[in-house]
Amino acid sequence: MRFLIEKKIKANKAIMKQLIEFSKRKEEAEGEKAQVTSYSEPLMQELVSNKDAAKVMVMHMIEKTLEELVQLPQQVEPIKADIKLILLINNAGLTIFTKIFDVQKMNQQLISNFISAIDSFGKQLFGTKEPYFSISRGNNIILYQNVNEDLNIAFIVSQENYDSIMKLNMLSKEISEYLKDVKIFVNKTLEETSPL
Repeated sequence: MRFLIEKKIKANKAIMKQLIEFSKRKEEAEGEKAQVTSYSEPLMQELVSNKDAAKVMVMHMIEKTLEELVQLPQQVEPIKADIKLILLINNAGLTIFTKIFDVQKMNQQLISNFISAIDSFGKQLFGTKEPYFSISRGNNIILYQNVNEDLNIAFIVSQENYDSIMKLNMLSKEISEYLKDVKIFVNKTLEETSPL
């Protein structure tokens, strides 16, 4: 749908450009008192005989293009998160829970260690712990967020967008709220059937 609107807008711009060019040539011709040619098409004849017709048509095309531009955001669908992998990682860098949504084989423990190493490196280098960061590599992006002082969550997504960040935040908050009420040792691996 967006492609069609953009195509219409480009066509309108081309028509406006032609009308403006025609209007300039007409003014030049009137300045030279050139002989007016008669056209078989009524629209072209109107443009030649009425010097304001081209301006009116340009204004009409501008209004039409602006209306289409105003409607454009309403027709654009938001980009959905394409989550490939969810990891819960403890502070030691061990994977506690993994959920794979993609057929691509990924070594979860290697990813967890890599993410923990980046987090530890940032703490050592800058002296602060970042509650959120992202790492991009090829077609994959790792989104990382702290759930609490003992637990972190990571998504591997194909695109860092609003939906993926919001899902990461929501899941992080839900896990954090759940952990306030339930005591779970995050130093051991959870099974898919665990209450978390």
